[in-house]
Amino acid sequence: MREGKWTLEVKVDGGTLPEHDVEGRTCVESQPGSAFVVEACYQGSEMHQCELLVDGKVVSGRQYVDGTDTVTFPHRQVTFKGWEKSQDGDVVRSAFLFQETTTAGDNDDDAGSGLASAPADWTRGVITLRVFGGARQMVHVDCNSMNHAPDLRKASAVTEKTMVKGGHSASAGAGDKTFAKQHVWRAGQSFVGRAPDDPLESELHIYYRDSFWLMLRGDKDKVMDAGQSYEAPVSAGVTQARSAARRQADTTARLKRKHHEVIDLC
Repeated sequence: MREGKWTLEVKVDGGTLPEHDVEGRTCVESQPGSAFVVEACYQGSEMHQCELLVDGKVVSGRQYVDGTDTVTFPHRQVTFKGWEKSQDGDVVRSAFLFQETTTAGDNDDDAGSGLASAPADWTRGVITLRVFGGARQMVHVDCNSMNHAPDLRKASAVTEKTMVKGGHSASAGAGDKTFAKQHVWRAGQSFVGRAPDDPLESELHIYYRDSFWLMLRGDKDKVMDAGQSYEAPVSAGVTQARSAARRQADTTARLKRKHHEVIDLC
């Protein structure tokens, strides 16, 4: 998606996921079991800091872009590869993963299922890029990048109990972990730091939804789709709902093609 001078893309296996417009919001299709990354690109001529949130959780420390090309390592594109935690120069990253989930826990009567998941809940299943103003700053002594410690517990992923009523069959969880040494900044180098008062300038949102939800929302590709190979087996009720949605879409298309006659009631 593009908004102003920014573009935001969700990628799986190096390819950008197709975007769907639903009620004026940009959606991509979740792919259960697949790892994904989020890429942000800036086309302007100013300095900014940006951070990524998945379902309201900050997933890493702030990254910067420099449209002026005046800092030591200028760049206009940043890639968020997963939840990060850093300490004493070491970084552990848990990859973003579209998780397969179940519809309910034991003795859980409040989870909802099937068509109960049709209503839109735009507070969940959302990837957000926050853009802040930035300013050029100098490094005075050798140091590691700023430490940050988002919640990496598996339990922090959004559960199906809260997701299913919003129309999701997948939540964003943590995948494989990787370890790396943090970058060491040297005295005299420059970077984009926080601007005075740390102004929040804009937010970009991309929503992720499962194919069934997109079909219920009338997505033409999904209505005609017999189901993707990565989808988990569906229940008889979901199969019937798919069939009903396709029949409704076919009927709507036929009605649009019919000639509308004017009836004189006088």
